[in-house]
Amino acid sequence: MFQFRPKPAARLRFTIAVTVSISLAPLQVSAVELDKMFDSLEPAYTTMAGAEVCHLKLEIGPRLWRYAEMRVRALESRSGLSNEQLSAKKETAKAEGRQVAGIGACGSVLVAFQVLDELRKAAGQPYPHDDATFSQTQPSPRSAALEKQQDVSSLVNEWTDAYIACRGGFGDEESTSAACGKRDEIAEKLAGQGYCGERSPDGSPVWSMCASSQK
Repeated sequence: MFQFRPKPAARLRFTIAVTVSISLAPLQVSAVELDKMFDSLEPAYTTMAGAEVCHLKLEIGPRLWRYAEMRVRALESRSGLSNEQLSAKKETAKAEGRQVAGIGACGSVLVAFQVLDELRKAAGQPYPHDDATFSQTQPSPRSAALEKQQDVSSLVNEWTDAYIACRGGFGDEESTSAACGKRDEIAEKLAGQGYCGERSPDGSPVWSMCASSQK
């Protein structure tokens, strides 16, 4: 469960382990709790969800948000949970995020991110994509090409499914119209990546890189 606890309006200055003080109003929240919000998966999920519901991403800033996401991914990898289990926890966190906004604890969510940033500074950890980590985070040309190939393969599979549903359906059915529309939409994406639709010797449709794109 989330640990954001609103109390009567007051102004409080608390000091975290790195001896950095942050002003907090109108909510009083234990510095120990805020210091731990990104140390385990459930409160981290809830803190992120609360920030989404409270529309705080702009105030938090893109670099600190990416850093928080990096912390969450590290927690996920250490958890040993399956994708289904992680998805279930995320859904629970979304509900708790709405509760956070409902009890007026959006200020606490923002301070939790501020505490995280102070801890980041104290540990000497750079933001993701800062100069210190830029070379480590950039994909190699080979991996980028592989990702594009996998993306095209996925699009072709989706197009084939839509093509079959479009050709095999009845013209007056809504599902048929939707399938045909999806087929055309995916075809535009493939064309945008330099692929052309052709016919194989047996007459079945195939997608391959357009001749002009290979030059």
